[in-house]
Amino acid sequence: LWQRSAVSAMAVAMTVAFMLFAVPTAALRGSVRPSHQLLASHSCSERAQTVGAQCAQALGEQGLSRRSAFRLALQAGSAVVLGEAALRQLPAYASGGATAGKTTSIPRAKARYYGRITEAVNSFLSLKAPAEAGTKLGGSDFFKENGPYSEFMTAGYLLAVAFKIDAKIPPSRIAQVGKHGALMASLDKLKSASPANVGAAYAAAAVALDDFLDSVELPPLSDGRYE
Repeated sequence: LWQRSAVSAMAVAMTVAFMLFAVPTAALRGSVRPSHQLLASHSCSERAQTVGAQCAQALGEQGLSRRSAFRLALQAGSAVVLGEAALRQLPAYASGGATAGKTTSIPRAKARYYGRITEAVNSFLSLKAPAEAGTKLGGSDFFKENGPYSEFMTAGYLLAVAFKIDAKIPPSRIAQVGKHGALMASLDKLKSASPANVGAAYAAAAVALDDFLDSVELPPLSDGRYE
């Protein structure tokens, strides 16, 4: 009788283990980071299966006490419960849907790129006086390699992409990316503008930059932080 009870406990424990750990990875993607899914599910399922095998082997051995058989069966069930608890304790990471970018990508992108964009904006504002004076700006430090223009191009793009609201949306359909493209086009025109047109080109670039800043939740050019 006790052997049949132990076998039943073992069957229940391993059935729960199968349902918990053999589900497709896609079912867990919305709740935990993929790397954490893999580590946690592999570790816990391996533990449950190992203990389960020990139960099966032990039950087949002659002279095993009733207490030992039940202890092993309960260990298998415990491994399943602990594995489920471990998965629930892992931090949640968005990977699609309406809250994807807003839970992870945007805060991280702000922390990483806001400072760089702010410095680039400061440099852009320093071009106003020479632009209004009709000075050609193509050879200025602003447009040199790894200068503010490059920061707008790289950090600005990465910041814009972070504002996606659905992982399935391509970058070209993200509103902030469109604003970024318009900004870069206006800066390219400013770079090549002649002395007669550089003032107007700067004014147009300033409008495009304000639009971009607003789209990525940064203050406008008139804000005191850029002074």
